[in-house]
Amino acid sequence: MRKILVTGLTGHLGKNLAKNLNKYFYIYSLQRRTYFNYKNIKEIKCDLGKESEKEIIKKIPRGIDTILYLAQSEHYKNFPEKNEDIFKINLQIPFWLLQYSLRNNVKKFLYTSTGEIKFSTKKKIRNNNFYQNTKLSFEKIISNFDKYIGVSILRMFYLYSNIENNGLVNSLCKKINNNQKITLNGSKDGDLIHITHAEDCANFITHIMRKNISDFFDLAPERRISIRRLSENIAKKMNKNVEFIINKKEETSETKVNLDKIRKYTRRYKFRDPEIGLKELYLSDN
Repeated sequence: MRKILVTGLTGHLGKNLAKNLNKYFYIYSLQRRTYFNYKNIKEIKCDLGKESEKEIIKKIPRGIDTILYLAQSEHYKNFPEKNEDIFKINLQIPFWLLQYSLRNNVKKFLYTSTGEIKFSTKKKIRNNNFYQNTKLSFEKIISNFDKYIGVSILRMFYLYSNIENNGLVNSLCKKINNNQKITLNGSKDGDLIHITHAEDCANFITHIMRKNISDFFDLAPERRISIRRLSENIAKKMNKNVEFIINKKEETSETKVNLDKIRKYTRRYKFRDPEIGLKELYLSDN
């Protein structure tokens, strides 16, 4: 059974992924607290944000075949106050692990990035985001190593699922439940975005790991949804009303995806349509 080192397994995507990984691999998970009770997941206590390169590397078992980097800074919204933590989690630590991989014959390195770096907008300031820029920077760094190790970049687009406790969908739920108005950028419909069910991402990642596929992927459904439509669907499911404010000072933006790679490797694989995914959600009024 292949040995996989994972960071960020207790996060939103990781919780959806853990059950899958347990079936097919032996997992070493670097995490701050005990969480899982799976036969093939070995939890290794590690606080990435506080530990040094030497301390982290020392905890990695021998014989690792693949590194799956899911970790993200919990302070991703707190710039510039937490810029060092964001930089360390998104750039410094994955580079340490990439160097470790080259020295120790690790065959695959998968790095989760964000689809928000693919926003299309007339206002460049919308993309001037430190968190996004650190993700994009490591994408460029790791792409230089694809001749020496199997590199995969996995871009996530606004993940949601029934175990979500943060993110866009959860934020909209809270605002609607608290009778707060939803801001729409530029027009009556607001931004047009891809939202992706975390279970679909988990299944796809498991598939490419089992098949030893390495490439760059946008993990998203074909169809997008506007912030207005997304909010209206959530409000309907919660049996609530929703009101909007149009921010005319901002341009409406759209996310862009390239699904050719997904079709190339898995012709029948599709990420669920946002309307279908939202219907399957359990939305609490808390």
